[in-house]
Amino acid sequence: MASIGWGLGGVATRAAFDEGLGPFTITAMRALIAAAAVFSYSLVRGRGLPRERRLWKLGLLLGSTNMWAPFILMTLAVQHASAGFVGLLVANMPIATAVWAHLLLDDEPLHRGKLLGLGIASTGMVVLLVSGETGLGDEGAPLLAIGLSLAAVASASFGAVTARRHAPGLHVLDLAGPQFAVGAGVMVILMGVIEGAPTEATAVGWGLIVFMALGSTFLPFVLFYWMLQRVTSTVAMLIGYVVPLVSLIAGAAFLDEQITAAIGLGGVLILIGVITTGRTEAVRAPPAPTVVRPEGGED
Repeated sequence: MASIGWGLGGVATRAAFDEGLGPFTITAMRALIAAAAVFSYSLVRGRGLPRERRLWKLGLLLGSTNMWAPFILMTLAVQHASAGFVGLLVANMPIATAVWAHLLLDDEPLHRGKLLGLGIASTGMVVLLVSGETGLGDEGAPLLAIGLSLAAVASASFGAVTARRHAPGLHVLDLAGPQFAVGAGVMVILMGVIEGAPTEATAVGWGLIVFMALGSTFLPFVLFYWMLQRVTSTVAMLIGYVVPLVSLIAGAAFLDEQITAAIGLGGVLILIGVITTGRTEAVRAPPAPTVVRPEGGED
């Protein structure tokens, strides 16, 4: 579900451009509605709003690395390449995550099996980069789209590993809420300064924004953080390999984006890479909590 939501996000973004919406308006309204959804859901569940200072400090970091920076960078990238092209670049996420996890976490070292799978997938990325194609014919700007997308990948993967370090000890909503609020706040400010208020958005445009906010932001992030509490960060990021396939198929079906031979070959290699990595990376569940009885015994 998370990969489908994220995969359709780029397609909806390109459709929103056709409705006259700017990139900063799209990201700001998407994040603002998603943040409202997170806090509303938290209130319905009876948890209230996060109050601990440590949660908001973490939210400041994750809101920057995992929200507003990659959101804006990816949205700008979709202006210069097809949703499928940018989706394929998201396949770098597990590679970047594995490197960050190796550097920042003690329990996720790089090993041969993981390197083999990630290496095969990265070969698919090389095919895409060398081809110079964007899925938009002569209209795209491949180098600019690649640069923006890879910068977003580096930022989001760092945020994912940082979240993994804290996820086991936190509720999903306490982890997601502050970063959504921080990310939305920054993006609304940038929208106001650069593009102004969205006074001329069409009904279709608002519909696309609501879809991106709920179906491509709120639900995927909650599901992703739920996964981070149960598996390694590298395994959780493997859903990034499914995102480009969703983007390619949906982009071709709804936006008439091109799937060339080079893009198809890159996609096949990416799929082989994710299967290889998935078979070699063990899915780890957190240990069951220890229950202390009143008399001092343990379960």
